[in-house]
Amino acid sequence: MLPFNSLKKKKSQRRRREAIRASSGVYSLLTGESENGARLPEADLILLTPLKRSPEYWVMRRRMISPIPVDSWQKNGLHFFVFELRPASGQATDSAKVFMALFVVQEAQIKLISVSIITLNPDGQSAEIEDLR
Repeated sequence: MLPFNSLKKKKSQRRRREAIRASSGVYSLLTGESENGARLPEADLILLTPLKRSPEYWVMRRRMISPIPVDSWQKNGLHFFVFELRPASGQATDSAKVFMALFVVQEAQIKLISVSIITLNPDGQSAEIEDLR
């Protein structure tokens, strides 16, 4: 029998893999591009510094499972960062839904221009998007 910490770690790793798979669903839903096609370039990780200084980031940080984005990409001077979230208080924790925070940073002015909470439905084909700005 595995020790409790080992089981907890395995569950955490499984949940992270699920989130990464779900984030590719977010990418497809938001960009309209299939993962099978040519993937957009990764976002510039240097832009995480101004992002993490924003008040919106710190509000969402309380719900983030990790401060490391599970996915990122860039398009037309905008850099997209996706973070996995815990369900908000009052939301069912055993739900098959996956919660993500999407931050969009403009490269030219190095400023945060959009913050959204994305709830991927269990079917993986639809999402609810709540703009926080």
